[in-house]
Amino acid sequence: MTAPAFPSDVEVGLPTPRARDAVLAGPVQGRWPGVGVLPRAWHGSSWRLVLLGVVPFAAFAAWGLAHAVAVLDGFGHGEMSGVLAVPWLVSFFLLWWVPVSWLERPRKPASAAERAVVDALTVTVQVPVYNEDPGALRACLHSVLVQSRRVTRVRVVDDGSAHPDGTPLDYTDVRAELFERAAAVGVEATWDRTANRGKRHAQMHVLADDDADVFVTLDSDSVLDADAVAEGLKPFADPGVQSVAGQVIVLNHDANALTRLINLLYLPFTRGLRSAQSVLRRVTINSGTLAFYRADVVRGAAGAYENEQFRGRPMQMNDDSMLTFYALLAGDTVHQPSSLVFTLAPEQFSHYCW
Repeated sequence: MTAPAFPSDVEVGLPTPRARDAVLAGPVQGRWPGVGVLPRAWHGSSWRLVLLGVVPFAAFAAWGLAHAVAVLDGFGHGEMSGVLAVPWLVSFFLLWWVPVSWLERPRKPASAAERAVVDALTVTVQVPVYNEDPGALRACLHSVLVQSRRVTRVRVVDDGSAHPDGTPLDYTDVRAELFERAAAVGVEATWDRTANRGKRHAQMHVLADDDADVFVTLDSDSVLDADAVAEGLKPFADPGVQSVAGQVIVLNHDANALTRLINLLYLPFTRGLRSAQSVLRRVTINSGTLAFYRADVVRGAAGAYENEQFRGRPMQMNDDSMLTFYALLAGDTVHQPSSLVFTLAPEQFSHYCW
């Protein structure tokens, strides 16, 4: 996807002036040409947020109680007016995830032994690329190489990127820069180009035979927070956890009306329904933008995952939900609100039309 360029200098959600100064004063040497200061954000856990939630939670509870009383009162007096409250009461129960989502907390190892388990994990980051803006791709790969918890390898697969006239898109410079900078920080890097067969095939082209312990799927139009990998690996201290969903933040949320609408859709789903499902250890759909999987789960799905069909036609969508489904079959799936990724939302409606 051709995406708008990343801002050259962005700070997102900086909690204090001291933290802001620390980010802006940090080392910037070694950034790729054209890649500005990467955005940062922090997962807020202040008691003020709890107080902020008291008012809507109290109103939510009062609303449900009022309709419950109306139902009982209406039936108790033989009146049909109470029946009208039944669908409202059902709607109240369908919103079970609203209060449950407030119970979610970032997961972390509980002991030194669990921390050692997480530290020993080998990690492969897979980035599928199709007609991506070179500047956005540079920022994406740069964010992988500057993680506070170093990854083992990064594997890029160009899924047949091409100009409208059919000639291949040239990522030669980006590829050369990746190899040079990855070698400098001790990260293995590969870059393959394949025929255009879709994201699933691009992923399994390299993951089916990769020997890492954890696979990270990352979209090429997104950049990782500096601690995204470190935070995303922490839930794997629990051997029952098979996948971890990252927290997606729309970087260009104020670009236009469309991006504002997209941002409004992200928030209630990621910090609402998905957070509630995480409390129950049953996240049903990870975000393809950033997700972590036990590698055995993905390798075990090789062949079936990329060749799934519906009525004889290959499936090109829902790669994230399918991988989450495989993880659910193997164990628990959770969300880590402190593992942050910034993504660029489409700024034109045409992206959704063709």
